[in-house]
Amino acid sequence: MSRMLNVLFIHQSADMYGSDKVLLSLVLGLDRNLYKPIVILPSNGPMLKVLEECGIEHHIVPLVRIGRTMLNLKGFISLPLIIWKSIRALNKTLKSMRIDIVHSNTLGVLSGAIWAWSKGIFHVWHVHEIIEQPLKVRKGFALLLRFFANWIICNSHATKEHLLLDQPRLQK
Repeated sequence: MSRMLNVLFIHQSADMYGSDKVLLSLVLGLDRNLYKPIVILPSNGPMLKVLEECGIEHHIVPLVRIGRTMLNLKGFISLPLIIWKSIRALNKTLKSMRIDIVHSNTLGVLSGAIWAWSKGIFHVWHVHEIIEQPLKVRKGFALLLRFFANWIICNSHATKEHLLLDQPRLQK
């Protein structure tokens, strides 16, 4: 008999909008005899109540979330410190747990990719966004996917095709 796999889901918010609902559907849809979901969120919000009601382990940890507010010189300069703080917090929270798979739910949440890479853990990156501008950010995210994702899930064919424009090597 094989052992249960611990799947760490890392998400950028605790709201209940599009990608939030997709994450909740994934977590609740797992066969709990085969997988144990553990959810990391950056803050309190409506999703936490649902996770609690469903008996899903969850933790609030500061995460690296790339959004429009980070797309300036100040944001770029502060990024290494924010990454360091987030990885340190994840290490502290997860120190006694065995994690088999990390699932980052959206491009904007970098903590999962960096933490999984630092630990040598299989990383699934779930892409919900089509980023068109600025061009450097669009190409940068495609490059991050190439180097930090073992498996990529796109929410649509259009999202996949858009990523392949900048990183054809993502096609597997």
